[in-house]
Amino acid sequence: MTPVPVPAISSYELLTKYPNLTPSELIDKHRVRRQENLRLFPVPPVEHVHQVKDSYFKGPETDIPLRIYTPEGTDPLPAVVFFHGGGWLLGDLDTYDALCRSMCNETGAVVISVGYRVSAEAKFPAAHEDSYAALLHVRANAALYNIDPERIAVSGDSAGGNLSIATCLMARDRNGPNVKFQCLMYPVADVTAKHSIDERSLAIDCPPMLIKYFIDAYADPKDYENPYLSPVKANLEKLPPAFVLTCGLDTLRHEGIELAEKLVSFGVPCKHVHAGGFDHSFISTGRANVGSTIAAEYQQATFMSLKFALFEGITPTPYDPLA
Repeated sequence: MTPVPVPAISSYELLTKYPNLTPSELIDKHRVRRQENLRLFPVPPVEHVHQVKDSYFKGPETDIPLRIYTPEGTDPLPAVVFFHGGGWLLGDLDTYDALCRSMCNETGAVVISVGYRVSAEAKFPAAHEDSYAALLHVRANAALYNIDPERIAVSGDSAGGNLSIATCLMARDRNGPNVKFQCLMYPVADVTAKHSIDERSLAIDCPPMLIKYFIDAYADPKDYENPYLSPVKANLEKLPPAFVLTCGLDTLRHEGIELAEKLVSFGVPCKHVHAGGFDHSFISTGRANVGSTIAAEYQQATFMSLKFALFEGITPTPYDPLA
């Protein structure tokens, strides 16, 4: 029998119960709740990866943790620089370990997960600058990681999807390094968007109140129009080919769809896959691994977009589970 993953922790539930939590206090509550869940629920066995190594590099202000997942192989491999989600506040290398292991094995690429500074440590643009610095570091140290410097992709979910496309924008605006492909899972694309409260009934994982909390914790209103924070407002010319996954039960679905459409309007090759019956974070919380063949196929489509782009040069991927 397939083991049930440790239940995801609801930030909405915590903030409803403790409405005055600061960002640091919310992180602490998450840690306590996660330890409780780990005691109550058996942890599924981790997926084997040929090599997993923790490291760090000197970031703009602090040392930035990295976790490097390397598949078997001797020749320089392509790489995916991965940015976790969590509203620029939650999430870390450990909570995204299972997803990164699967991504490494399914794509055959080296996956480098980045522990950027969260909003409890520093506000915008800290996480964005850390993410761009990680791309620079990976490119400059391609030999160290045994990767092909011409085949580096970026990927992330939610706030990590925002950091991914922002990193591409920063690389374009700052003359490199080149990014081969961007894989964006239900990304935050417009922090100025107004989300109706009646969407709460649809948004199981990411209701409007929680989105506002995360945005307020990370950015000041004067920054909301910044194209790195709200990429739908950016000039998207000359960005790398993209894959965009959106979810039908996600409060962020409209801005994700708009981002995919805008990428196309700027001449960027883009494959948009819409998971109509799923909510925010269904891949990163492990729900694609248990109980739903269709969910697993959406995860496979996401991974295959990276594999096709990095190994076959096919962008965007031709694979859509419901096409």
